[in-house]
Amino acid sequence: MAANNGFKIVQFSPELIQALTQMGELRTRINDYAVEEFKNYKGEEKLDHRDFVEMMNLSPEKSEEEQREYVRNFVRDYTSGDPQLRKKCLDDIYDRDDSFNPASLDLSCLKGTDTGPREPGGLTGSEKDFMSLIGAFRREQALSVKLKENPGYAQERYGSDSRKRAEFEARRTAMMNGLISYTDNMLRNNGFNERLHRGNVAPMAGDGEYVAADLAVNLYRNSMDRLQGGRTGENRLNFSLGPENGNIYGLSRQLAAGNLTNQMKTNAAAAFDTSLATLYRSGLPATTMNEMGVDALDLIHVDGLSARERYGNKYANLSEWEQNKMIKAEVMGAIMDGQRVDAVTLGLGAGGRMQAVTHTLEADLHAYDQMEKRSEHSGFRRLFDWGPGKIRTKADNVDRKNREDRQKEDRTGQITNSIASRLEARESKQCLMKDLGMSPKPVTPQIQRQEEKLRGIEGRIGDIEKQNFSSYEEIGNISWELERRKVYEGAREKFNKAKSKLDTTKAVMDNGNLLGGGYTGSHGSDYTGLWAGAEGKTWKFL
Repeated sequence: MAANNGFKIVQFSPELIQALTQMGELRTRINDYAVEEFKNYKGEEKLDHRDFVEMMNLSPEKSEEEQREYVRNFVRDYTSGDPQLRKKCLDDIYDRDDSFNPASLDLSCLKGTDTGPREPGGLTGSEKDFMSLIGAFRREQALSVKLKENPGYAQERYGSDSRKRAEFEARRTAMMNGLISYTDNMLRNNGFNERLHRGNVAPMAGDGEYVAADLAVNLYRNSMDRLQGGRTGENRLNFSLGPENGNIYGLSRQLAAGNLTNQMKTNAAAAFDTSLATLYRSGLPATTMNEMGVDALDLIHVDGLSARERYGNKYANLSEWEQNKMIKAEVMGAIMDGQRVDAVTLGLGAGGRMQAVTHTLEADLHAYDQMEKRSEHSGFRRLFDWGPGKIRTKADNVDRKNREDRQKEDRTGQITNSIASRLEARESKQCLMKDLGMSPKPVTPQIQRQEEKLRGIEGRIGDIEKQNFSSYEEIGNISWELERRKVYEGAREKFNKAKSKLDTTKAVMDNGNLLGGGYTGSHGSDYTGLWAGAEGKTWKFL
């Protein structure tokens, strides 16, 4: 059964609304105080007061004068030029981040099952956990910016402790791939914007982001278990699917019959994008994927083969956009049908190197139970849906298959070895290019597939050019054939132009900066950290 982290989107309690409102008012005051203090800043270093707003840790219980004094001292310490005073400011935010554990949060208050005690006018334990998530949501952008501004501090804190850095990256991945967008959705659907102000806030359509949050937290839990020397063999990723994510009941049946409707295809692709695809949204793993030239469909496997390998040829005659949609639909159909679906994720290991880990995906499909019973069983049969006569649903069968997955270890081991070899090839290429003084940007999967298409076009044009011209005379339609040859010569010219443009693009990329780009988060901030190695080396990461 899938682990239930409580990720739903419901209405906040009056007490929680009051606490968020107070936090928003406090944030506004901090911002005003920081703007005022920065008017006196004369240093050459380019600093943004908005980062400081998210760095500061203030309690609403303090008086406004105490809050003003705190902000004044914080800004002056950071900008004083004294390394120790700046370190004290930085330690405050990174210590809070190191102590934040997304997997330990009790978020039952977000699905209406919070039964914890509440003091008059106060918060429950679950609501306090949610407020800590809001704190992480607020400081997320400042975390990366300040490491980039302070490479010496980054090296001192994380550069010599590879496990600590890996834990830091695991939290960033969990936040960026699921928790940021989920928290933003929850706030908006309760009338708050990202600054915690209430007003005319457009609610988000649907609540599919809770699946991304579920996967992100479960992946974080698995990563921390490995980094801290816990279990290493389970590697299961549990999540829940239901009609609220886009109704895909009956998907596998339509795929088998070859009569997939456009609506079902759209629903299936959307379900994939709001669930499995979120494992690869951004961060250091996404950067590594670009370097390897792979995407989500190369890392998600069905019965031991990558989704692209298993279904690519089946839809080779479609445009790339339509082909990807159909492959996504096939993957979701395989999940609905209880086939073995595994996902390879990439992340830093305790030794500081990127590792590939294969997780078995286990979906909780019981949200479809009632829909299945109504469509598959008569009203009379449903009257006896209890005890010995209880109807066994497809979700029950999927649960049983998951429990009886006896070949899991062999299957996932082979998948991991396959991806690990590609990771090693990436590292070898990086070392070679570094020795040559080059830092190539990755060739993306899209460019690779475009190259394949161009090679196919070139092959077909070559076949036509090899045709014996005398055959045209034999059929007695020389002028028509000559016109057709002009068309093909035009196609050859277009091909040469397209190939030249592609070669130019690759040449530019090959001489560019391998990791020059940064992640732009939901609030538009650049997410590029800077790590200085012990031997003067520099790592840039997302």
